[in-house]
Amino acid sequence: MMPFIREEPWQRLPKRPSEKALSIVIAEYPEPAQYPFIDKTLETRVAFAMDVISRRERLLSCDTPLHQTPPLSAIFTFHSGGHYLRHRKGALPKLESKKGKLDGQIAKINELQAKADYETKAPLGVRANNQEKKETLEKELHSLEAALWL
Repeated sequence: MMPFIREEPWQRLPKRPSEKALSIVIAEYPEPAQYPFIDKTLETRVAFAMDVISRRERLLSCDTPLHQTPPLSAIFTFHSGGHYLRHRKGALPKLESKKGKLDGQIAKINELQAKADYETKAPLGVRANNQEKKETLEKELHSLEAALWL
């Protein structure tokens, strides 16, 4: 603080009886024990809240591609009675077309897996890859349907 306070205003400040310094240059730096404003319980609660928020932020950043900026094509409005979504610039048709594409991809995989000779002719790696792809597509479809439900 010393560079920002000149000597003259410091001299005009009311002095405590315990303070004996004649100048700001030779005054002792304040010790934390002189100002017991620290509340340990509050600090632990704030640290816990910050930890929860940072963990949630990391979790969300893993799920969300950060290199893409989301298009500003929808406005979300939250109401106590329910959730409403107003679409602008054709966001609803885009979501519905994406849902149709996902349904088509899942149907192709189901059709492939329903063939009688799929289990015998398809290699194990291909079957595992198809199953994993199907599960990923179903998760995407579920989240997309949840967004359309709003």
